[in-house]
Amino acid sequence: MTTVSRDITPDALEREIHLAASTDVPVLITAQTLAGARRIARAIHERRPDAHQQSFTVVSGDLTIDRVVTSLQKGSGAVVFEGVGAFGDDLQAVLLELLESQAGRRAGEPRYSRILSTSLPDLYSHVEAGTFRKELFYRLNTIHINVCLPMTVGDVLVTGGVSGPRVSPPH
Repeated sequence: MTTVSRDITPDALEREIHLAASTDVPVLITAQTLAGARRIARAIHERRPDAHQQSFTVVSGDLTIDRVVTSLQKGSGAVVFEGVGAFGDDLQAVLLELLESQAGRRAGEPRYSRILSTSLPDLYSHVEAGTFRKELFYRLNTIHINVCLPMTVGDVLVTGGVSGPRVSPPH
């Protein structure tokens, strides 16, 4: 199930955020800025009915294999891997292995944290160039929210006690 938003409107973005919040599958968010993508990831997390009971961890910067594994093994909440397009081959390999082992788990078995990944719009060009693993791209890309148009993630909108981003065209 992949959702790609080319001409995304604010209402369409809201629908995709709610869709992503209603499932536990990995979500890939591509945006013009990682900060904008992170705000969408937070909106997805906050729209989950159990969000108040779960953690929201952003993993970025100088990543190590141990940090990736530790972040995922917490098992309660969402982990946002920021800027996955810049992950080196070793980190890609570890993340892919963890995702593949997660996919084979049966209902009721312990699971890793929910994975939300962010990237700039050029991620698929990294896949085509061979610098980003195709298998990892497809594992992370179960749901894809793409807000790569010249839009900005604007003021926080409060709806029903849950906050989330609102997308508006630049002025």
